[in-house]
Amino acid sequence: MNIIIAPSWPQNLPKQLGATVWYDACKSGVLEAGNKVSSLTDLTGNNFNCIQSTDSKRPVWTDKQQHGRPVLVFSAANQTDLLSSNNWTGGQAATIIVVCRTTTNNVNQPIFGCYDSSAVRKPALRFDTTNKVTSAFRTNAASVSSRTSNETYYNIPIIVTTTINVASTSDEVPLLSINGITTSTNVYTANTSNLGGYKLNIGATGETGTSVYMTGWVSEIMLFDSILSSTNIVKIEKYLSQKWGIKLA
Repeated sequence: MNIIIAPSWPQNLPKQLGATVWYDACKSGVLEAGNKVSSLTDLTGNNFNCIQSTDSKRPVWTDKQQHGRPVLVFSAANQTDLLSSNNWTGGQAATIIVVCRTTTNNVNQPIFGCYDSSAVRKPALRFDTTNKVTSAFRTNAASVSSRTSNETYYNIPIIVTTTINVASTSDEVPLLSINGITTSTNVYTANTSNLGGYKLNIGATGETGTSVYMTGWVSEIMLFDSILSSTNIVKIEKYLSQKWGIKLA
């Protein structure tokens, strides 16, 4: 699953900036027959490796799909997803940055977030019913705070950045930036007791009886246990822009 990367950017920039979780389709993973991914390595060394034990539900590693680099292809029809072997502790501020593309206009396609089988959604990025990107943070079954992009991003490769803060209130919405265009300058605040202790899910969101899946691809994911400064967010977005050939605003 390794390819040669030109040294035109710091290859370990996410680790240098303190990433807690980092997945990259260019890097380590375990491929089965048909290039199906049974395991994806967390490159930070923090052991948030993602696995899928069911062959039919494994995403497919597909080479030379974006800027000459590989991606992980997910299919809602096959209910493909990857789930971390360890729980993300959460309970603190966070920044999530993802490179992805949806290739069908199915309803509410999840990109990345926390798996919760009790039907209480936690931090999650998804495409909504109109193919806009939504950053949603549900702290209990009844309340959702979210921010949705102004533009439609169907079948377009994008770099998504969102943030979450921690507090005793939930009266702010997430920062959401798509390809360098900021939809909101706020950070979402939530009760710390409602965050964390959940597995990380790529390409799906687990809710009892209502699981939904993504059709499209994901190439890189980073999770930081802090709100990155605007300077460092720009550094990451420029790094991803050059690496994946996605133009920033």
